Amino acid sequence: MELRSIYYAIPYAIVFILMLFLYLLERKGQRIRNNDINKGTIIINRARYSALFVLLIFIGLRGHIYTDCIEYYRFFEDVPLIWKVHVDDYTTMEPGFVIYTSLFKTIIPNYYCWVFFNSLFDLLVLYFFFKNNTKSIVLAFLVFLAYQGLYIEFNLYRNAKAISFFILSIPYLQNRKILPYMILNCIGGCFHVAAFLFIPIYFIIHLRWTKPVLWGMFIVANLCFFLQLHPTTFLLDQLTAGASDYVALKANKFANKTETYGLSFGYIEKTFITLLVLFLYNKLTHKQNINTIYCNCAVFFYFITFLFSDIAIFTERLSYLFIFALWVIIPEMFYTSFKIRRIVVVGILLILFLRIVESNMTAICYYDNLLWGIMDINKRATIVDMFVY
Repeated sequence: MELRSIYYAIPYAIVFILMLFLYLLERKGQRIRNNDINKGTIIINRARYSALFVLLIFIGLRGHIYTDCIEYYRFFEDVPLIWKVHVDDYTTMEPGFVIYTSLFKTIIPNYYCWVFFNSLFDLLVLYFFFKNNTKSIVLAFLVFLAYQGLYIEFNLYRNAKAISFFILSIPYLQNRKILPYMILNCIGGCFHVAAFLFIPIYFIIHLRWTKPVLWGMFIVANLCFFLQLHPTTFLLDQLTAGASDYVALKANKFANKTETYGLSFGYIEKTFITLLVLFLYNKLTHKQNINTIYCNCAVFFYFITFLFSDIAIFTERLSYLFIFALWVIIPEMFYTSFKIRRIVVVGILLILFLRIVESNMTAICYYDNLLWGIMDINKRATIVDMFVY
């Protein structure tokens, strides 16, 4: 089995093209609705429900894809029923995630049902989130596909729940209701400890940041990236000094997975999108006030990505908490008036397609589905070992 081939990306490209078709159908419905509300609404709803169904089948019924699914499969098989579980036995998993998994296993002792339920929960949260914050649910799902949505769902089970709970807390963030906001994100923190980062940002992420702050973050991130000035090692040392065994273990796990990001397509496209956010910041934030939160999160995503680029896993676990903002802000650009908008729209669609192909060209991305049969877990584990080591 080849470790890298364009063949592995074909199923992902097909789903991307299908979602693009559904987006065009949704746009058609929006145009028709201007003259015929009932007919236009029917077309829009068909496109949106079809997109949700496609993603639920593609994500929820998947086999063992990417790397961390092997660990989660073994964890699910190993975790006892709810009345026998001891969270202290699982030092690499947050207690909330352990209890949730044990409870689910007690009710339905099937790993694939667990995966399907996880996907259903996340996708429904996203559906209503997109419905309330974008003009195009299908386009938002399309961006979600290309911008690490699949990676999060396939590989970062705990992060996915932390992001979902933060998304659920956004209305309380906007309306300055601190108690329900804190409760939801503490629940998210019980699924992934990195989610506790959402707690302090309550006090700053809703504010309209000034240009010096926004451009300062952009410049600092690039200086750190190109000059290799990274605070990661210092931060990890501070975390482990006098910390609990759990925190120390997590920090050491991060430190042992060092992988420096270099100048690449990933850097170029992230920088391009972030520059668009910076140049359109005033337009987007004046369009609707809640876009201030999403623009700030998008800039924060870029800042963390390249500030901590010397340790890939550190970047993923922290920056991916904020990547959801791109799933909303990029579609908003499609519906915002500015010069060369059409050129930008075509460029973004091309970037999204290249991302979905380029990021799924390795053997660990080989796609299979329960509907037609999946690869044995042990064979998958062998491929993961070949890829990682």
